[in-house]
Amino acid sequence: MPGGMVLSVPTRLGPMIGTPLLSLPGKLRMLGDIVVPVGFGRGDPERDESIADFVRRRFGAEAAERIASPLLGGIYAGDVSELSLRATFPQLAELEQGFGSVILGLCAPSAKLPAGVPRTLGERTSRIKSVLSWLRRDEGAPAESPFLSLRGGMGQLIERLTNELGPALRVGAPVRRISVEGRRFSIALDGETLDADAVLLAAPAHVAASIVPSGELSRELGAIRYTSTATVFFAFDRESVRHPLQGSGFVVPKGEGDLLAATWISSKWDDRAPEGSVLLRAFIGGTHGAELLDRSDDEIYAIVTFELERLMGPLGAPLLRRIHRYERANPLPEVGHPARLQRLRALSAELPGLELAGAAYDGVGIPDCVRQAEAAAERIAQRFRAERA
Repeated sequence: MPGGMVLSVPTRLGPMIGTPLLSLPGKLRMLGDIVVPVGFGRGDPERDESIADFVRRRFGAEAAERIASPLLGGIYAGDVSELSLRATFPQLAELEQGFGSVILGLCAPSAKLPAGVPRTLGERTSRIKSVLSWLRRDEGAPAESPFLSLRGGMGQLIERLTNELGPALRVGAPVRRISVEGRRFSIALDGETLDADAVLLAAPAHVAASIVPSGELSRELGAIRYTSTATVFFAFDRESVRHPLQGSGFVVPKGEGDLLAATWISSKWDDRAPEGSVLLRAFIGGTHGAELLDRSDDEIYAIVTFELERLMGPLGAPLLRRIHRYERANPLPEVGHPARLQRLRALSAELPGLELAGAAYDGVGIPDCVRQAEAAAERIAQRFRAERA
C-alpha cells in the first residue's frame, strides 16, 4: 500500500503518484475526489450503497479494484460489491457529506478547514489549494503503527475476563432455547433451566436465531450472512527467508491468488518469535475462496506455502505449522444492513430485557464489540433502575 493510505483514501501525494498499483489515469482519478461533487452519482445521505460503488464514485474503478477490494473487503473476508458502506466504514460517507470530499474531510483538521460543502467556485478553489498543499506535506518521522496487541497474546484478554468472572462463569454449557416467562426469561441448557431478569445475547447471529423467543426476530437474525475462513501459521528460520519482511504484511486483490492476505507477525509485534526465527500467518477462504476450506489440512498447507513463496520468494522448511478453521465466523454486513439493524432493535424492544451485541451488528472489531456490550449493559442497568424507582 502507498504510504499515507487511510481506509483506501490517499493522504500523501508522493507515495500515491509513485505506486505501481495504479495507472497514471487511475491516480489522477483518485485525486478527482477533491472536485467530484456530492450530488454526482448516488451520494444520498439516506441511501445505503456498497463499498465498491462508493469508492468508484469518489476515487474511480481502479482504486475500488486494486485498493479498496483487498484492503476494506479483506477485513470482512467479503466482496466489496456486496458489503454496505454505512455498516462497515460509515466515517467515509460522513466525510463526503460533511465536506463534499473524503480527502478534504481528512485534511480539514490539519488545514483548519471549516466543515460544510463548498458552495462557490472561489471557496472550492481555495479548498483545493489547501488540500493539494496538505497532500504534498513532508511527514517527517514515520507514524506509530496503528496495530496493537497484548504482549502475551490476545488469549490474555480471555484469561483475565475468566479470572474476573470467577465461579459465575459457565463454560461448555450451550443454550438451547430462550423463552419468556412473564417479565423474566427462561434459559434452557442441557438438563438444566436458568431464570433471568435480563439476557445479553452475544452469540453469532445465526446461533442467536435458533434460540430467541420470537419468530420474526429469528428470521431477521438468520438473514445475516456469514462466511468461513482459515488462518494458517508458519514459523521459519530467518536465514532461510530471503524477503526483508519490512512492514506488517500484504493483502491480495481478487484474482491475484488463493490468499486473502498475509501478516509478518514477528515484524508486526515484538515477542512473537524466538531470536533468529520468523512467524507468518496467511488467511484463506471468504466469499471468493470458500471452496478451499473443503480441502484437507495438508492440502491447505501446500496451497498456502506455494502462494507465500510465489509472492515472497524462498522460505525454507517450516519449523512449525498450524491451521485454525473458523466456520461461519465472519459476518457480512451487506447493503441494507443498517435498515436491518433498525428492525432488529425494534423487535428486541418488544422483549424488554433481551439485548444483542457482537460482530454481526455494529462493527466487527474488538473495540466495536466492547462498545456494543457496554451500551447493552447500560440499557439493562437503566431498566433495573427504572423498575426500582
